[in-house]
Amino acid sequence: MTCLTSMTSMTSLLVGLAGCPSPATETTTDGSSSGSSGTQASGTSVSDSVTPTTSGGLDPTSSGEPTGTTTTGGEPTDTTTTGADPVCGDGKIDADEDCDDGAQNGAGEPCTATCKTNVCGDGQLGPSEDCDDGAQNGDMNSCKADCSNNVCGDGAVGPGEGCDDGNQVDGDECSNLCVSIDCGDGEVGPAEQCDDGDLDDTDECTSACTDAICNDGNIQPGIGEQCDDGLANAANAPCTAVCKLAVCGDGFVHDAGEGTEACDNGAENGPGKACNALCAVNVCGDGDQGPGEACDDSNLVEGDGCSSKCQLEGCGNLVLDPGEVCDDGQNGDNDDGCTDACTAPACGDSFVQPSLGETCDLGGQNSDAGACTSGCKQAECGDSLIQKNVEACDDGPNNGQGQTCNGLCALNFCGDGDPGPGEACDDGNNSNADACTNVCKPADCGDGFKQAGEGCDEGDANDNNGACTLACTLPECGDNFLQLLAGEQCDDGNKNDLDACISTCKPATCGDNFVWAGMESCDDGNQVDDDLCNNACKAASCSDGAKNAGETGVDCGGPCKPCSVAGLVINEVDYDTIGTDNAEFIEILNNTAEPINLAGHAVVLVNGATPNMPVVYTTISIAGAGMINPGQYLLIVPAAVAVPNGVLKVAFAGAVDQIQNGSADALALVNTMTMKVIDSLVYEGMIAPVTIANVGMVNLVEGTLFPANVPDLNDLNASLARLPNGYDGNNAATDWALSKTITPGAPNLP
Repeated sequence: MTCLTSMTSMTSLLVGLAGCPSPATETTTDGSSSGSSGTQASGTSVSDSVTPTTSGGLDPTSSGEPTGTTTTGGEPTDTTTTGADPVCGDGKIDADEDCDDGAQNGAGEPCTATCKTNVCGDGQLGPSEDCDDGAQNGDMNSCKADCSNNVCGDGAVGPGEGCDDGNQVDGDECSNLCVSIDCGDGEVGPAEQCDDGDLDDTDECTSACTDAICNDGNIQPGIGEQCDDGLANAANAPCTAVCKLAVCGDGFVHDAGEGTEACDNGAENGPGKACNALCAVNVCGDGDQGPGEACDDSNLVEGDGCSSKCQLEGCGNLVLDPGEVCDDGQNGDNDDGCTDACTAPACGDSFVQPSLGETCDLGGQNSDAGACTSGCKQAECGDSLIQKNVEACDDGPNNGQGQTCNGLCALNFCGDGDPGPGEACDDGNNSNADACTNVCKPADCGDGFKQAGEGCDEGDANDNNGACTLACTLPECGDNFLQLLAGEQCDDGNKNDLDACISTCKPATCGDNFVWAGMESCDDGNQVDDDLCNNACKAASCSDGAKNAGETGVDCGGPCKPCSVAGLVINEVDYDTIGTDNAEFIEILNNTAEPINLAGHAVVLVNGATPNMPVVYTTISIAGAGMINPGQYLLIVPAAVAVPNGVLKVAFAGAVDQIQNGSADALALVNTMTMKVIDSLVYEGMIAPVTIANVGMVNLVEGTLFPANVPDLNDLNASLARLPNGYDGNNAATDWALSKTITPGAPNLP
């Protein structure tokens, strides 16, 4: 085929699409040919490696001399370097590298900039390749599967070709410009993809009657193209293989033509990266510490702490420098007591030291959740460490059957057939119709399935206040579950109306007509407070402090003892004290609501030794006390005895034995002005009526005689007292009692 130099606009376009033969090849050192088309079909794309995607050249970390493995036409020569950690481009083939020709790595070379063998289809132009668009290689594309340019006459219909019959016959159905002879008639022929009858190459149908596609040499903005140089499109060209204008950061190294990019790792460009933000290779001396550099002080001066190869100076010089633990010249043996980093061997230094029992060492990547543990041991099931993305658990010696973590370091789960912790059963299936449910619990109330004997079962929705109780029974009063939504206020599991919760599931309350055992003594179901059962559900009694049940007063009258008579009363007497009777007293109380004048009042003491002929043996006037106020006390005591504040005092004539002990005695409170007995008490037996001066003969027994067998005591502080305090029902037997707590001048106590 002849390369045409001038034609009409359509013809010149088709010539450009058809292409021209490759220029003369250049011979490599091993004698092979390397096709170097004027339009390089492909460069390099984004790499995950920290090594920059470049177009070749010297090792960016070297001072200009290539090192490592080089290919010079014979077998590769392995040159071992020392210093920093191995990186692509150091001339040494490492474990993850196919090759490493040091400074000779790059586009168009046998070894790529990522230390991978340059092969057709890798997207990098290699020796003997016209082009290489990687995954886009294909016989219908600009770069064919064998990495040769798709040109008119090669028998493969490429971009911009309406046909290609693989011959040089210009008069057949397909011209030497690879255009169908019918193209342009407006009708789509068998060999045409389209035919819009015009010569516009920027619309959807080109002048060669092909659909507009990238690499056809025509810029079609409608399909998103920014450029299209046909076969000249390449990853390293001004117009990339995807018809986009080459820019720094697109992941393609634009180093063809006026391109100045030395690398382009796309999103990986930037400070500290293999390729910087200007698509220049991060090299030693640029002030930006890049991959493989231990330092970068912006110069290539030796001896300033950072070498001209951007490695920290010191280690490997066989001299123990400051900061070094040792220095054996970086002899390559990291298990001889001194590592090539001039440090003592230790777990975490990235060197495997079997002598220390290490089976691995990933340095900073050591992790108890990784493949190499923080103890530099290969992670394995049973080591008590959970390896991320590999193990779900690891309980060490506790792994195994029936344990939380099984022997394969997988979590024991319900349905695996192995009853583990928290599982009552595990039958290896998810059926809820058998004896073991799909939550590995025996079929039971609460599993969500209504079984024999259950009234209901709503599983987790079971609620003692819901439609189905936790006992899988339908809610009802008396089931021992409180159903607030059903209006229950209590539920004690029975129908007993005599306990705290009655049969309607309401709390027992006074007035519900049920006697609450132990709490109520009655319940008449009404709010009448003065009947036989009051509003506190207490049965009326003669000591409840209320007027009820036919009483004529509070706790008196009717069925109770007579109501107390208001007046001046003898309230307490202590006639026989412990030891010498020198603290005897008679207590008088005004239990009325009015003050009383004591003029003409006296206390008469009667000796009933001869019951039928009792006689007065002492009369004590209390008129001198003047007025006695409501609720006020008056004490008749020996003169030496002090009385409480506010209490009236009248002294006995003597100091001791002023009141007779023994059987059948009495005392009376009289008013000589009215010649009446106001109050009296006969104790320790019956006596006949007695004659009292200025009063006459009187019977001193009020109502029923106070029991003769209840005397005052002289072996403890006791007295005869009205109980309750001040009560006078004119019945000695019920008005008086023995008090074992004397209270002279104060309210009486039992």
